[in-house]
Amino acid sequence: MLMVFDVMVWEARELFDPAWAAYARALIPLSMRTADCVLTISEHSRAALSAIVPGVPIRIVQPPAPQRLNRPASFSTERRTVLVLGETAPHKNHAAAIAAVAEARRLSGADLRLRLIGQPGRAEGSTIESLHAADPSGIWSTRESGLTDDQLADALASAWVLLQPSYHEGYGLPLIEAAQVGLPVVHSGREGMMDILPESSVGSTESEAFAAGLLTLLDEPAWKASSAYGLARSGLFTWGNFSAAVGRAVDETLAH
Repeated sequence: MLMVFDVMVWEARELFDPAWAAYARALIPLSMRTADCVLTISEHSRAALSAIVPGVPIRIVQPPAPQRLNRPASFSTERRTVLVLGETAPHKNHAAAIAAVAEARRLSGADLRLRLIGQPGRAEGSTIESLHAADPSGIWSTRESGLTDDQLADALASAWVLLQPSYHEGYGLPLIEAAQVGLPVVHSGREGMMDILPESSVGSTESEAFAAGLLTLLDEPAWKASSAYGLARSGLFTWGNFSAAVGRAVDETLAH
């Protein structure tokens, strides 16, 4: 049984070490052709893998996110925090998130805040530069890393919106984590994120689209509708469903 988590090594080869990328692009198709069962985690990945190795049956099994729930998110009319989770890698598109919050603040006059949480990556320097350019005094933005699980749970529960602006996202576990606490999400609609919260997509990686998405959630009924949508969707991504899907794949493979 072979599980392929994402196909970014084909779609953004420049993000990887050249030797490793060449190795993966050679090994994965070979492994797929010789495997008894191939699993992946999104419709996007299945379509891409089917194009790379036609004729190989591929099943989708969607893994759940860790359950961090300690209290549900709630609507606020005061300080509203836009949360961005993830390593500062080039494909995470943090600069667009920073520009989007700055633009939404300008257009609405609302006291929107930004928390960037995640490990420093290859785009850390450019991300810090973008933060300093948009908010030179650090009035409305923070950059944090090394949080504990409890601190991440608090960040999700105390935020107003999760923003996921990625160019590439094999799956998007932060979307499930947000949905579990009823935190509305705005995302770019790229790749695996559409399997999780399709109606939360703005269909773009541009800051203007993200700003527009944030502005719609200043309306309390819209925020609550997005919260309820996420909570309903989060019920799909459980360990029970994941285990059952893997079990069915094993049973079908053994039957043949």
